[in-house]
Amino acid sequence: MSLENTEPKLEPEKWIERYSDVLFSYTISRITKREVAEDLVQETFFSALKGKDSFLGNASEKTWLISILKRKIIDHYRKKSTQNELNIFDKNSKDDFMNHFFDKEKMQRALIDEMKK
Repeated sequence: MSLENTEPKLEPEKWIERYSDVLFSYTISRITKREVAEDLVQETFFSALKGKDSFLGNASEKTWLISILKRKIIDHYRKKSTQNELNIFDKNSKDDFMNHFFDKEKMQRALIDEMKK
């Protein structure tokens, strides 16, 4: 009996299509500013790409990406609290929830460009 390669496989080229909506929804429910939420999702994809060798396959890609995103959100609030700018609730962005979508194609191009480096 031969042992097959059981190394976990990531597909970064499909992350935007598969996970951007769920990651953005997760983020916007915790970070009410659209631009900040977009930045955190993008940072999540870049961090995951940079740290893809640390993916052990103990969780799904989605779960792994969400765990990275959670740390990004925590870091965001830590940074804000140290600057005494903690403003968790921004009612203006909550009122305009339907406009909290971002340019997936732009993010996909940026991720692909980063993968080529």
